[in-house]
Amino acid sequence: MPEEVASVATSIEKRYQAMVLLAAYGSLRFGELAGLRRQRIDLLHCSIRIDEQAIEMAGGKVVFGAPKSDAGRRIVAIPVELAKILETHLHDYVGTDPSALIFTSPEGHPLRRTKFRPRWAIACKKAGISGVHFHDLRGSGATWAATTGTTVAELMERLGHTTPSVAMRYQHATRDRDRAIADRLGALMRAVDDQPTEDAADVRSIGE
Repeated sequence: MPEEVASVATSIEKRYQAMVLLAAYGSLRFGELAGLRRQRIDLLHCSIRIDEQAIEMAGGKVVFGAPKSDAGRRIVAIPVELAKILETHLHDYVGTDPSALIFTSPEGHPLRRTKFRPRWAIACKKAGISGVHFHDLRGSGATWAATTGTTVAELMERLGHTTPSVAMRYQHATRDRDRAIADRLGALMRAVDDQPTEDAADVRSIGE
């Protein structure tokens, strides 16, 4: 839920608040966030270009490489509100070099998943949320996007997928939600049908 994402974002260290929000509202992978650089942020057009990902090797070394597939290279639009938060983050935590990483360790080193995981756990505990992994933010964002009427092709583009199977999964979740809404509407219809019928003489036209 958006409320839970906001709660975790405000509970985590300030240098990672924008990262949490980008993971959710941009549906970005951890590696894409850890590999994101200043030159790929377009605040004017509220978009992010994904050309690179960070990969943590055995032993903790971080290397940078291209996304797993051509579909992984993409431009992701982000909300204006998030662009403003990201602008503040750039000012406070990111160097002016175009190749500067957007998210790093407090010491300025490339971000490692194994080092970030405890920070995420602490933030979730502060927010009173359990059983949620950082990667779940990406799935939440995809589901929210699906509720806006996004097509499978559009979801594939946004998520960087080459096959429609995952995108359709998020649309399926949306259809389940729509089914629940229809069931509640049906309950309203049944409530009307269960009301006692007035005598014909007492029935008045709507608007009288």
